[in-house]
Amino acid sequence: MIADRPHPQTLPLLPAMLCVLGAGWATGLVFQFQSPWLTRLDLLLDPRVAQVTLALLSALVGAWAIRLLLRGVCRFSITFSHAYAALVAGDLVSLGLSFALIGWATRTAGAGAMSYLPGLFGPGLLGLFLSVYLVQHAARPLDYRPPPVPVAPAGSRGDRYDEIVSAARDASLGLVDIVLNVPAAEVPGVVLNGIPGLELSIRSLEETACPIAVLAEAHGRLLGGLAQLEDDLVEAARQAGLSSMRYGWELAEGAGVKAVRGALAELGQHGLGTTW
Repeated sequence: MIADRPHPQTLPLLPAMLCVLGAGWATGLVFQFQSPWLTRLDLLLDPRVAQVTLALLSALVGAWAIRLLLRGVCRFSITFSHAYAALVAGDLVSLGLSFALIGWATRTAGAGAMSYLPGLFGPGLLGLFLSVYLVQHAARPLDYRPPPVPVAPAGSRGDRYDEIVSAARDASLGLVDIVLNVPAAEVPGVVLNGIPGLELSIRSLEETACPIAVLAEAHGRLLGGLAQLEDDLVEAARQAGLSSMRYGWELAEGAGVKAVRGALAELGQHGLGTTW
């Protein structure tokens, strides 16, 4: 039946699984060169705490890899926070079930607990499928655009829209200014902390009507620019983490910054986005 077919905007299961597995391979490749540091981590922390910490760190690399694979191979996009949350959720479920199974086996079988090791594949598979499910339903095609925003009458809604646009300016261009003025070593952390605020601004704009009909196109260009700027910021964080000094110029002159500045300038001519 037609009603049972997958929604055309949903990432198919097989590409989603391959992207998650590919991200795991890329993460393993990166952390393979950090083995001395990982050994010190195991010595400093409780083994379980060390495994959870490693999972949280590796998910940062994995989220970046998933975004690249989805964009380059599947022509889909996903926000950094959604990709990171999907991998962390899968890792925590897998680790939690593994810890519980090992504890139960140790209490039950004692010295024979090693015979239960094959059962640890189960938690790993559950974690994998959870990550795949979350990635599959969070990803969107590159040409995806939200439904047209209905035009609302001016007045109190206009004041609300003004505040939302102003918040978007601060979350986007304000974040760019911070990134351009901190040492390269701090850029990944600054971007990671700023991305949730940027994504919140994008969602707020998607759910809010533009009070001036002739500015509907500027509203759409602002949304597109913010989405592009998010990708540019993640790429800048990656380059800064690799000690590349080009990230600042590429971010400041990138398509995302230019699109956001242009849309904000047009909205500002009509008194929108001027509240600070």
